[in-house]
Amino acid sequence: MALASERPFGLGTIATAEQVAGWDIDVRPDGKGAPIGSGTAVQGEAVYAERCAACHGDFGEGVDRWPILAGGHGSLATNDPVKTVGSYWPYASTVYDYVYRAMPFGEAQSL
Repeated sequence: MALASERPFGLGTIATAEQVAGWDIDVRPDGKGAPIGSGTAVQGEAVYAERCAACHGDFGEGVDRWPILAGGHGSLATNDPVKTVGSYWPYASTVYDYVYRAMPFGEAQSL
């Protein structure tokens, strides 16, 4: 394995296996890579109300310029596609992966 000083420009260091593992958070469509599930729909509703509704609305309708979460079925091939959980994300595991990595806005990976 090359040392950082042997690399072009001498920038950076080689990541350790532990550092790589900390960023290995992808979840495949088949669910591989997802953590063991926990919680209930009632608990999820409380999390949504506290961490999501300010941008996405109480019912997923979107607030101001923040995106809606529901609807849009069959719209992706039109001139005005609506990208929602139901129309754009084909697997629950893909939704989980995105939400875990990017939400809530400004506090990624905090859920």
